[in-house]
Amino acid sequence: KVKNNLISNATGLYGPELERVANNAIEEYYYHIKSVKELVEEAKMIQEYDSNQNKDDVCSEIAKMVQIRIDNPLRLPRIIFMGPPGSGKTFYAEIIAKRYGLILVNTKDLLDKEIGSKSESSEEILDCLLKGKQIRDDIIMPIVKRRLLKTDCKINGWILDGFPMSSAQINLLKMINSKPSMVVILEC
Repeated sequence: KVKNNLISNATGLYGPELERVANNAIEEYYYHIKSVKELVEEAKMIQEYDSNQNKDDVCSEIAKMVQIRIDNPLRLPRIIFMGPPGSGKTFYAEIIAKRYGLILVNTKDLLDKEIGSKSESSEEILDCLLKGKQIRDDIIMPIVKRRLLKTDCKINGWILDGFPMSSAQINLLKMINSKPSMVVILEC
């Protein structure tokens, strides 16, 4: 199912090339996710959902848990959405961000902007995306860090979509005092 979702959502690639990219992206996710899950357990608010279930039901369940965080004024909501490619992370993250006024920090959007800026790392980012490979930490981490340190994220709270994907990325969140208050894991 994950591969089918990824393939149906992709643009610009077709046939065997698209299949190869989908397989690479899925392998990358499962390679890194175990250590990331262990590290985010500190959030003490990890919720796993089956994205094969009815979308409205999954969204309602996620919203209930987010509301608990919103009702806790001691800490801004900082929510990480994790899951394999095509699991619905962006779909649910957009709905929840809009519903609760949180800033959606989507790494794909950040990377698209970086590619458009023709920065030194633009070509490498594009190459990784086309191959379904994870972006190196030394490239992605400063981009995400800049975004999370902007005033709107500090005031409103945020949802991270597509980050973290490694233990170094989790440590970055700790370093900039942006540990998650909740982690949503979508499995297929």
